[in-house]
Amino acid sequence: MKFISTTIEELRGFYVEYFMEINGGFDDFFEDIIKEGKHYRIESESNVIGGFSITGDNKLSVIYLVPEKRNLYEKVFERLLVFQEVQGIVTITNDTMMMTQLMRRNFRIRKQACNFTYLMEDAETELVMKLATLEAVSVLEELFGDFLEDYSEEIKLNKVYLGYDEGELVSLGLINEHDLVPNTVSIGMIVADSKRCRGFGTETIKGLINIAKEKSLRVQAGCWFYNHASKKTLLKAGMTQSNMIIRVDEF
Repeated sequence: MKFISTTIEELRGFYVEYFMEINGGFDDFFEDIIKEGKHYRIESESNVIGGFSITGDNKLSVIYLVPEKRNLYEKVFERLLVFQEVQGIVTITNDTMMMTQLMRRNFRIRKQACNFTYLMEDAETELVMKLATLEAVSVLEELFGDFLEDYSEEIKLNKVYLGYDEGELVSLGLINEHDLVPNTVSIGMIVADSKRCRGFGTETIKGLINIAKEKSLRVQAGCWFYNHASKKTLLKAGMTQSNMIIRVDEF
């Protein structure tokens, strides 16, 4: 069995199939750390039987094997524990094959983030959501600071929505389409400092859910494990916790 450096493009089909099989359930943060890492295909007897990825900080994030070779999963996992590039693990708890290997070993597992999904029909809200335009960039930078690295670029990609209460701008929402999980988006938001603690965060999440639902897209969101305020906001908006991102920092 050989591990050969490759690109995410070669593994994309494998990963799309696998994440659909295990019901995805993660936000764009986890997807990005997979895509931006290092990638390897797994070969056996000159046949490609799967692949794996390692994050930029050298954590194993995903292993894929074609169904007829999954009896080799533990063997691959054991080899990766001593693979020179791997210095830890980060994964989602509904990746049962990975989790099975972690639970069989005396690793210290740390909780990193929570993932949420929306399972109901449209969310009721009176907040008005509008697609942002470039004319609003300076106002958004003043109200929301460095929430986005490049407001103009995100607006050009039609990802940014603005929340209005009685005509007044109170929040900004973001919708990011997934690459490795088809027909799925991640949502996020920020409320203007002067408008916080008034329920606008929950209403903004509801507004973003409705926009995605109108396009028949599955909705995901995430927050850091100890960000209890964000958890509360997502749950109040009707989202359900689907899984967690966990990590192992040392073997």
